[in-house]
Amino acid sequence: IHNKVYDLRPLLGAHPGGDEMLLTRAGTDATKEFEVFEHSEKARVRRDQDMLVGELVPTDHKDYSAEEDAAAGGGVVGGAVQRVSEVEEYLQQKVTDVAIVVAAVYAYRSWTHRKPLSQLTY
Repeated sequence: IHNKVYDLRPLLGAHPGGDEMLLTRAGTDATKEFEVFEHSEKARVRRDQDMLVGELVPTDHKDYSAEEDAAAGGGVVGGAVQRVSEVEEYLQQKVTDVAIVVAAVYAYRSWTHRKPLSQLTY
């Protein structure tokens, strides 16, 4: 996030966005995803104090100010479209999670309330 490396293991099991949000972005540049969801100043301070491992080497640095300038030059609409698509992606993941849980509950209840074959024949 912003050319820094963090050890986010202390957040596993306690992150409001869920462990999947952290694990799917492990080892990647998650700056955009981090900024889409407005984290509190307390979360940012805790991240920098407790979880900072170090900075990327200068040759691997990415210039985020250029991206912000390009988004501003392209208008608010362009930035808003990107933000909406990332939020939609997050919501789609959560809907998928709920669908899996509902299917699992249905399968479990169907299995536990099944009738013996002798009751199904005439």
